[in-house]
Amino acid sequence: MKKTVIISNTVNADIHFLRKYDSVNILRGLNLIIINDRKRARQIAGFLKYQDHFDLFIVSNHRRVLSDIHQTFPYVRLVYEPKKMIFDVQKLINELFAAHSFTILLNQNFANQDIIRQFHARGVKVIIRAENQLEVARATLAGADGILGIDIERFSVDADITTLPFLISHRGVHEEAVENTIESGLIAYEKGCDFIEMDVHTSLDRHVIVNHDNALGRTFDRDFVIKRNRLKELKVARQVKNKEVLEGTISTLPEFNQAIPSDIGFIVETKVDSKRDIKRIAKCLNQTSRNVMVMSFYPYALVRLDKYAKRFMNGFLIDLSDKKISLNHLLRVIHRYRLIVHPYYLHNRQDIEADLKKRMIGYSPWGLSEDATYQALYKDHDMINSNYVHRMAHLPKQLKISHTITYPMGEFMKLNLTDEKNNPLSYKIHVLFDNPLELSTENDAIIKAGKVGETYIYLTHTTTFNDNPLTYASDLIKVVVEDKHKYLEEDKYVSTPTI
Repeated sequence: MKKTVIISNTVNADIHFLRKYDSVNILRGLNLIIINDRKRARQIAGFLKYQDHFDLFIVSNHRRVLSDIHQTFPYVRLVYEPKKMIFDVQKLINELFAAHSFTILLNQNFANQDIIRQFHARGVKVIIRAENQLEVARATLAGADGILGIDIERFSVDADITTLPFLISHRGVHEEAVENTIESGLIAYEKGCDFIEMDVHTSLDRHVIVNHDNALGRTFDRDFVIKRNRLKELKVARQVKNKEVLEGTISTLPEFNQAIPSDIGFIVETKVDSKRDIKRIAKCLNQTSRNVMVMSFYPYALVRLDKYAKRFMNGFLIDLSDKKISLNHLLRVIHRYRLIVHPYYLHNRQDIEADLKKRMIGYSPWGLSEDATYQALYKDHDMINSNYVHRMAHLPKQLKISHTITYPMGEFMKLNLTDEKNNPLSYKIHVLFDNPLELSTENDAIIKAGKVGETYIYLTHTTTFNDNPLTYASDLIKVVVEDKHKYLEEDKYVSTPTI
């Protein structure tokens, strides 16, 4: 299952939480510090710049602190901790991006799969504060990327995943339609994919055109070069599928946005990088209301997207097998320009992959073969970008159940576990912390308890896909065990009012 990063003062922590630090230990290992004073922030940023030390997490509940650090030394990992509890996810993300961060630190009230999945859909990483192992369990089952606390240890979950990775339909579903067309996008939507990936160029008259190649010849009956022709001219070309000329024409990004329902996201790869082109693409994207992420192979495109498309998380398309790429190089670029990493799936740099995930960097492989697509479900990826994801889009995205259940002692109680579409699911019950109330289960039901009080469980559901089992875990569930006989006795003395 996804390895939740532990940030603590313990020896086994993935990231060491430095409650007290100086100029020596701040440079040793992978650390996290908290700064809420602006003067202190500027001093630390200046020191880090002098040392060129960027592999460090800095947390603040003051956006000006983060902005000051970013202005002085924009290459460290900035983490925003809101002062107020706001459950408007988009508002929090707007605050986060304004503070030059893509990582948010939240309290236990946000530790559930619904909320964390909303942040993840926008590319944001979530750390949850925890004061004890119960809160560690809740945050782990919620799918938190990291957990911050004193003297906390990892919680082990008997499952492959908490929620399904986001499925990105690469150029839409193009088994039945031409790639990068509205038709292929609508099929991806109907199949239940989370995102449609598309490629964009700009025409001579500055329209944003959706097409993979810079010319139309491979998928249309005219081989127009996009940047040398106006939209009216490009519209003359007709789609070609299996050598058959169809009625469909080339589409613009605004036409895609209008034609496809807004509850599926867009992953937009820009194939151009000039200032003029990026400003035009950003203008189109800034007018959308759906989840959007932008990515590119071109560094200058990412630099300009950071300036002109501030509402969105961006992505760096790379091949990790390139010997010129190092972890340090990647971290500087990722922190500075707020990036998800989109690597080609075949590479021999598992060390970099592990280091990126340890640092809670968004990771979404592309170019996967059919078998690799199915295996990616088990490999702790945030998103899977493939021609084949629609074949697993029928799988549950997550498990749904009440977070609190009342159990009268001695009753036979079946639990109501469903997927996100309210389809009932089979399950297995897991009781936490050595079962202090002596809860007994049988045939997927609670049948008795030895004591009254509160205990905690989670459920797992196992489905089979491609002849392999895939096991999900639910959110943490509090079970309140009550004495049934006590309430029966009390009911005897409830008088019936007379009229």
